[in-house]
Amino acid sequence: MDKLRPYLSALKKYHFWLLLVVVLGCALFAWRSGTKTLAEQFAANSSQIEGAFGQVSGVRSNSPHPNDRFIEEKKEATARLREEVRKAWQLHYQRQQQVMVWPGDVLGAGFADEANRLGRDDDFSDQFLLRYMQYAQNIPLSWNEKYNLRRVEVIKGVDGEHDESVLKGVLVWQEVTQLSTDYSYRSKPNSKQVRVAQENFWIYQVMLDAINKVNEGVTEHYQAPIKQLVSISLAQAAVNAPNIDLPYAKAKAAGGRNESKSDVVVPKPSDESSVLLANRYIDPTTMKPLPTPSGKEEYVLMPVLFEVVMDQRRLPDLLVSCANCPLLFNTQYVSFRDADNGGAGKGAPGSGGGGSSSSSSSSKSSSGGGAGGGVQVGVDIGPFDANVVIWGYLHLFNPPDASLAPAATGEPAVAGEP
Repeated sequence: MDKLRPYLSALKKYHFWLLLVVVLGCALFAWRSGTKTLAEQFAANSSQIEGAFGQVSGVRSNSPHPNDRFIEEKKEATARLREEVRKAWQLHYQRQQQVMVWPGDVLGAGFADEANRLGRDDDFSDQFLLRYMQYAQNIPLSWNEKYNLRRVEVIKGVDGEHDESVLKGVLVWQEVTQLSTDYSYRSKPNSKQVRVAQENFWIYQVMLDAINKVNEGVTEHYQAPIKQLVSISLAQAAVNAPNIDLPYAKAKAAGGRNESKSDVVVPKPSDESSVLLANRYIDPTTMKPLPTPSGKEEYVLMPVLFEVVMDQRRLPDLLVSCANCPLLFNTQYVSFRDADNGGAGKGAPGSGGGGSSSSSSSSKSSSGGGAGGGVQVGVDIGPFDANVVIWGYLHLFNPPDASLAPAATGEPAVAGEP
């Protein structure tokens, strides 16, 4: 105990300083521990706050906020819109079917029944293919009276010897006889060739109907607003139209080169199926020729190029008549030139193109072969008549498929095939 007394005396003497050191050490330890805990809590709370702000920002940028009720109502609205698209698709397809009727009067009712019963890719029986081969050439000739085509008809004399040639009809169409010759098959066609040929016939009739509506009520050729259908081309022949700056001619191909109109081969009715369908239609999304239709498109576009001799004052009537046709003709290009002297073309671009046409003009001495066995029929050119060239496309719809109907549709394709 005596040994500790010196230390206790020193401790008693310097206890203030010793206590001061202890208090300062404890205070420093407490401060360090407190600031560390506070820093940890600040970091944790800061991350939580930033996360909450991020969630709020996400909600603000997504208007309205996708809560459960919104999600359900959005699904219902999408379903309603999809159904409206399907109904519109069905409406256009039904209008199309009213036009695309197999000609039972020429081919026989049995043929029309079989064509309607078979699917798009089903084959006709050999019996009906042979019938089409024999009678397809008669289909264009059956349009003479239906579309009031100008033609020479021979009326037998009373005595059976003195026959009389009489001009009938209003519209001169010089290609109708050639069209009949083009579809005079020398061998049995296949089912695809028959369907393509018949689709061509339907489109010819749609365009003739549009022209006839402008000529409605006219009984004499010289009074007709449209006096002559100079030419009409469709499918590959219209895609490859010369001297027309078509909208897809500027489009870039996948390889980076410009799409060329001269790349498109114009097929003949006797060609193989692959050639018949290659570039026959226009893809409505890219506005370029469709190499091979898939059959799953909502619709495809069929290019049509035609030239008429008409009273240019009635051009708006013709454009309206084309737009109102059952296959929805969309005019993209219009040009015209004087019918008297074949002067320089005066371009009037449509909604998607412009320029001039190289089509030959008619004159007062012009003539067009009507359906009169090669007999030439004159065209009476009036003071306001001009050669008008029109290029555009028809919409061909596939059968409606609810599973394919888009919720919001732009311009999509029928089965891409007839």
